[in-house]
Amino acid sequence: MSDGLAGQPLYRRVLGEAWHALPPAVRRMHELDVTAAAGVAQVERGQHPLARLIGACIGVPAAGRDVPVRVFFTREGGAEVWRRTFGGRSFVSRQACGPAAGLKVERFGPITLWLAMEVEGDRLRIGVRRWAAFGVPLPLGLAPVLQTYETVEDGRFLFDDDIRHPLVGLIARYRGWLEPVEDAA
Repeated sequence: MSDGLAGQPLYRRVLGEAWHALPPAVRRMHELDVTAAAGVAQVERGQHPLARLIGACIGVPAAGRDVPVRVFFTREGGAEVWRRTFGGRSFVSRQACGPAAGLKVERFGPITLWLAMEVEGDRLRIGVRRWAAFGVPLPLGLAPVLQTYETVEDGRFLFDDDIRHPLVGLIARYRGWLEPVEDAA
C-alpha cells in the first residue's frame, strides 16, 4: 500500500501493482465511479444449527436459485461500505486497507476479518488470515474458512463466495454474476 495510491480504488490500493493483472471486468467492478451493481446468484446455506446462527450473525442471504442481487458501494474516506441485497434481504460490510500489502480488513456485524487478496491467473482470490469477534482476536484455527474468487466469463464479472467453519461445515455459499448499473436505490 503506497501513499502514492491515495484516491485510488480500495482494491487497487490493497493489491498494488498486481491490480493490473486482473481482468478488465474485475477491475471495472471496483472502480471509484461504480456505485451499484446488479445480477443474479445461487445461494446455499448450511443446515447445522451453529452454521445457521453464524450465518444470521453476519447476515448472509437466504438460500435460493436465480436470486436477484444488488450491491451498493459507498466510499467513506479510504474505506468502502458494501450493502448487498439478495432477494430483498440485505447485509452490510465495511472494507478498508489492512496493515500490510495485499491485506484488507472487512467487518460484518460483530465479526472482523483480515483478508489476503491475491491475483491467481485470471482471478482474484480472497482468504482469511486473522479474525476477531466483538473486537477480541480469536485463534485462526477456529476462523471461518472463506474461499472467495472474482473472475470473468464471457466478459461478465463473476463471484463465488464459500464460507465454512471447521466445526459445522457449510455456513453459506453464494455465486453468480454482477454488472455495474446506475445507482437507483
